[in-house]
Amino acid sequence: MVIFVYNGAEVTGKVNNGFRSQKEVKVVKPLAGSPTTRMQKRTLRTRQRLLAAALARFCAKGFLATTIEDITEQADLGKGTFYRHFTSKENILVALAEQTLSELGAQVEAGLKTPRDLDDALEKLLNVHTAFFTAHPAEFALLFQGQTLLRSERDATNPLDPPFEAYLGVIARLLGPLLPAAPTVETVRRVVRAIAGFHTGVFAFDTLGVPRQEVEKSFEPLRRAMISAMKGALLERAEQSAPPAASVPTP
Repeated sequence: MVIFVYNGAEVTGKVNNGFRSQKEVKVVKPLAGSPTTRMQKRTLRTRQRLLAAALARFCAKGFLATTIEDITEQADLGKGTFYRHFTSKENILVALAEQTLSELGAQVEAGLKTPRDLDDALEKLLNVHTAFFTAHPAEFALLFQGQTLLRSERDATNPLDPPFEAYLGVIARLLGPLLPAAPTVETVRRVVRAIAGFHTGVFAFDTLGVPRQEVEKSFEPLRRAMISAMKGALLERAEQSAPPAASVPTP
């Protein structure tokens, strides 16, 4: 059983992750609903300050080198305040991942409505990630470019896996109806790794000051090749996973 340490109420049950199997996970989710009282709003603002500080320090120093003192100093808050919101440095990293992936998953959901076909869906998937990574460069650098999430295989002992697989599950659920069989978690993970790698190349030109319009024009052939390669990977694995067609009895 996976324990997802987070701030709020504990939930246990089977989670439909969008793939061909379900698994039981134990998570501690943030409390639902928008803050209404002055105290709740102040608590949320403090928590967001800590998250923003942690993101900044993790990107500047790396996760391993960053200390809780670095985070509280960046946020201009005391260690006691930190521990009222998070249990550890690892806990706040999980919270950053959950917040980022939840928002990205919601944008994927909105962006992939009523695709014409698999090619259209993959083009929209790439567009959503381009827009999100451009708007959230620090989150991209920490979670995707820095390989914090993009391991080649799942790890049930890693508390980052539940929010990451929930995000992968959104993609799998939306692409599944366009494939001969539901994609495996490994296949969707490979697709996301490819998307992150593609955008690492695009953003490298940003650091050199090349205008984005010029970069996008230069990358258009590669973008088309990327969509074709993702389609090939998804179809190949789906066809391998699809049940064999029933044979026609001979008279």
